[in-house]
Order: sequence, then structure tokens, then C-alpha cells
Amino acid sequence: MENCSSEGLEEHVSKPYDGTCFCRLQVVVLKSKMRRNPGRWFFRCPLWKTKNTGCRYFQWMDETIEESAGVEESSNNGTVVCNTCGVLKGRFTSIETETTHINGKMLIEQMKRVELLVCFILGGVVLSLCMSLICLVR
Repeated sequence: MENCSSEGLEEHVSKPYDGTCFCRLQVVVLKSKMRRNPGRWFFRCPLWKTKNTGCRYFQWMDETIEESAGVEESSNNGTVVCNTCGVLKGRFTSIETETTHINGKMLIEQMKRVELLVCFILGGVVLSLCMSLICLVR
């Protein structure tokens, strides 16, 4: 894991959102549980829990979007995104693709289970018919 010092943080008072923190690591998205900002989403350096590491990068998600107001576009699912936040749009698309892929795998697994169950049921029916035929022949 990369180590990032908070030294020099003062010279990076603000940073335009590009999906990375001052450490140049991909930021994590978290939801506030504090009384002052309940449910508010924010970006954070991924090393924020680690003492003496990380750059202490923090930015509210809604403020990031507000900073780039005026250059909004609507995506195909109705979500409003910003051109300067294209990184976010790409990540959400990537997550959506992964979710679709995972859902497809789960559907295939469920279909395999149903197929196996049908095979057991049909096997039982065939066995029952064979036993009935044997009884009739005797």
C-alpha cells in the first residue's frame, strides 16, 4: 500500500475533483453519520483511517458538483452529472456494468440449480414409471 505524508498539505488548500486525493490515490466515497450533516456524501483519502499517513483529503460530494455548475448534462438513466465530474460518471457506469455481470452470473447459477432440480424430479418420475412397469409385468 502506498504511504502518503500530509506534509505540504497547506500548499494544497483546495484541489479540483479528479477522483484522486493529494496522495494520487483513488478517493473513497463515504456517507456522513454526523448530526450536522446526516446522510451527506463525501470524498476521502483511502488512507484516512491510518494514523500518520494519508493526505487528509476531504470534499463534500454536493460541493464538488456545485463547483462545476453550469456544465451539467443528463445521463441516459436520468441522473444529473457534470462534465468535469466525468470520472464519477465513468465509475458509476463501471459499477453498473459489474453489477449487471454479477447479476448475470447469479441468474446462471439459479438456472443451473433449477435444471438440477428438474433432473431429480424427472429422474424420480422415470424411476417411478419403471417400478410401475416392473410391477405390471410380474
